[in-house]
Amino acid sequence: MYINYLHFKEIDSTHAHAMAHLADCSDVHWTAISADTQHAGKGQGANKWQDVPGKAVLLTVVSPVIQLNAEAVFPRHWAAAVVALETLQPFTSAPIRLKWPNDLYLEGKKLGGLLTEGQWSGERCKRVVFSLGVNVLEAPEGFACLDTVVDLVALRKHLAEAVVGAWTEEDGQSQDAYLSHWLHEGLEEWQDEAGSFRAKAMDVDAFGRIGLQREGQEDVQWYLHGQVKWLGKG
Repeated sequence: MYINYLHFKEIDSTHAHAMAHLADCSDVHWTAISADTQHAGKGQGANKWQDVPGKAVLLTVVSPVIQLNAEAVFPRHWAAAVVALETLQPFTSAPIRLKWPNDLYLEGKKLGGLLTEGQWSGERCKRVVFSLGVNVLEAPEGFACLDTVVDLVALRKHLAEAVVGAWTEEDGQSQDAYLSHWLHEGLEEWQDEAGSFRAKAMDVDAFGRIGLQREGQEDVQWYLHGQVKWLGKG
């Protein structure tokens, strides 16, 4: 596969740059945008991603023009999350875990974040922008990092190739792989618009919804991101 690489010493946000310059990205090849540091890293919703300058992988990949149904987008997101995790895992002895829907966790702290945003035409996604931020050599206070000697340039390229491969290939096993790395186990604390509750995360579906089974109940309730918040281990 051919990937166009574009690197900045510093930038407001690789993700925001990609969204603002989609028309400048190749229609037939993937584009990888990276930076040594970001001033306004994009997270999910209004969240911001912080990095220690020169110590993290900050990467956005932009697809060529594609045609994906809505239910085909999130399975590729979780496949990309899995290959990113598997690329990073050799650099730490502790297991890296996936927190629904967009975070990488290491020993109870956030190691990195993932973000997928699409350009839509009706019910079809015609371009995908996937971003990944990972604390590698150092992390802001309260966050995790790999804390090992790593060639950031080589790691960035490896991650770009891995996530592009995940978005390109159709893998029917990606959901099982995603769940096998899940952070969520047993009863945990969650919160929706009605308040906090204890529930067990049971599954995710092709639209990115999480299925929660509340304590003492048999039914599974499904939530989109933004409708429920994970508060931690119960």
